[in-house]
Amino acid sequence: DLALTEMRGVPDELTKVMRTRERQMRRRIDQLRYEVEGVRRSSTAGGARRDEAYAELYTHLAQIEAALATAINPMLLPGEPLQVPDEFAPETLDAENWDDVGEHAYAFGMAFNQTRLVLDPALASDIERFLATLRQGLTGKVYPTVRRVEPTRTQLALMRSSLEGIVEALVPVRRRMESAWHEMDRPTLPDDDDEEHPDDDDED
Repeated sequence: DLALTEMRGVPDELTKVMRTRERQMRRRIDQLRYEVEGVRRSSTAGGARRDEAYAELYTHLAQIEAALATAINPMLLPGEPLQVPDEFAPETLDAENWDDVGEHAYAFGMAFNQTRLVLDPALASDIERFLATLRQGLTGKVYPTVRRVEPTRTQLALMRSSLEGIVEALVPVRRRMESAWHEMDRPTLPDDDDEEHPDDDDED
């Protein structure tokens, strides 16, 4: 009787195994379709232009961040999080050390103006806000302060506040650009638990 019972259970076990393998195969096929679609998009003229736009904008943004780090906090190593120090170094109050920031900011704005059509709308809006914050901070508070021989405490405080606002606006833009790049460079399916958790019908 025990052997007969075990034999009767074999078809059910085989059915579960076959269904599991079928789900796994469907997922592999869907994954392949996503990857092929990603390659197809990148191979088109529009896809190539978009990739170039993201790479160009990210390069300009990285140059702005590096120039800001050099002007604001010369002790930082490349790649370290940009932070505004409590006390400005003498180099920070030298107007010439801000020339690179202005040049890279202008180049970033020009690149954005020429490529915004291929960008994600949410990212484009973030970049617009960042550019406005950057311009207002540099022309309104930073440049007038560093061009003075002896800026007042109030001017230094306003300059520090503006720089903190610029840094706060820059980081989300960089992260959004990185996320957008990885999403279009590595197409993947959303995670699911189909393979680990069979359907309820399989357990009946």
